[in-house]
Amino acid sequence: MGIKALRQLQIGEEALAAQGTAVPATAVLLGELEMKSSPTIYRAPEHRGQLAEFSRSVKIANLAELVYTGSATFEQILYLLHMGVLGNSSGVGAGDAKYWTFTPSMAAAGVFDSFTIEYGDDIEQWETEFCMASEIEISGAMNEPMKMRGNIFGRKMTVCADGFTKPGGNAIDPPTVEDILTQKARLYIDAETGKIGATEKASQLIAFTYTIRTGLTPKRYADGSIDFSTYNETFKGVDLRMTFAFNANAEVERLLFDGETKRLIRIEAVGGVAQADEDTTANVGAGGWTIDGTNLLVDDSSLVAADRVIKVDSERLLVTALPDATHITAVRAYEGTTAATHGAGAALNYVHDKRLRLDLTGIYTDWATLSERDGEDVVEVAMSTQRGTTYTKLFEVAVVNKVGSLP
Repeated sequence: MGIKALRQLQIGEEALAAQGTAVPATAVLLGELEMKSSPTIYRAPEHRGQLAEFSRSVKIANLAELVYTGSATFEQILYLLHMGVLGNSSGVGAGDAKYWTFTPSMAAAGVFDSFTIEYGDDIEQWETEFCMASEIEISGAMNEPMKMRGNIFGRKMTVCADGFTKPGGNAIDPPTVEDILTQKARLYIDAETGKIGATEKASQLIAFTYTIRTGLTPKRYADGSIDFSTYNETFKGVDLRMTFAFNANAEVERLLFDGETKRLIRIEAVGGVAQADEDTTANVGAGGWTIDGTNLLVDDSSLVAADRVIKVDSERLLVTALPDATHITAVRAYEGTTAATHGAGAALNYVHDKRLRLDLTGIYTDWATLSERDGEDVVEVAMSTQRGTTYTKLFEVAVVNKVGSLP
């Protein structure tokens, strides 16, 4: 009999020009999988002079259904995002730190990657090709790492001819990954007319579930096969459920729920170092910046961009507005630091931390009655994406890690 402990899960990226053509696995996918064959079977109703309702059947369509679950890591979350949000992309960055941005197309057909997935145990191994995600869920709760789940469809479930892929006759080594910790995340809520990620809501977020409806489904044509031919793309969006501590900030948001007011939401989690401090500019100009952290003078502002963490001496700050010719405006304390005054000659560096950023613009669609957590009043709220007028993205997911391309 098969042994559960010997189950394996491997994945390989298919060529865009040959989606649906099975490829050998190139990486171990960490997590758990449910894979089942879900064919469409036709049974003909016929008058045969007997009480048996059906006497024959025929398979008319193949389909494989997969549910992947695992810890959300800065490295392997890329697979789900490629197969459901944006494909044919790679990490950007000249050094070790790689910046990935997954922004779904809103006005034209998107490009998505498909994968061959291998799954099984010591008794039998199966594979299915043309795997894409119909739904992606990223969730977090206190005292837990973030979790991820993918509802995936594939062409058909078949037995691997030669078992699990073993390049050169050797098993594929599991990757080194870093879990994304919920308590290392921050919540930002802003007006749709403002800048996303500008206003942190401290002591408010307790748990969340960020569910991406990718809009991808199998599409079939009469092309000589009962496998699906390609994929279809339709409406997409994000449903976000959050548990708030019911404080003054939460009451402000409740009133905006009543008014169906659009809000910009960002949940951002920070991990370990992706790259040692790089991109050193000459120094911070004379005068440093004032104690309120709004007037940072630099000799060379060309390397500094919005939403990037900088380090001045040992102090870490987040740039929240683009610099003009001589200043960086709106820097915010980061990772427990507080803006202070620095004199001339202080070293300025980028900080390349691993990060996950979940963004959306939308409205509150549900606001539950109060419940409690260890004597604290909390409230469950729900949001759904809705196109804005100033912030033009429906949603976006960004990742910083050390992965330049999918293995």
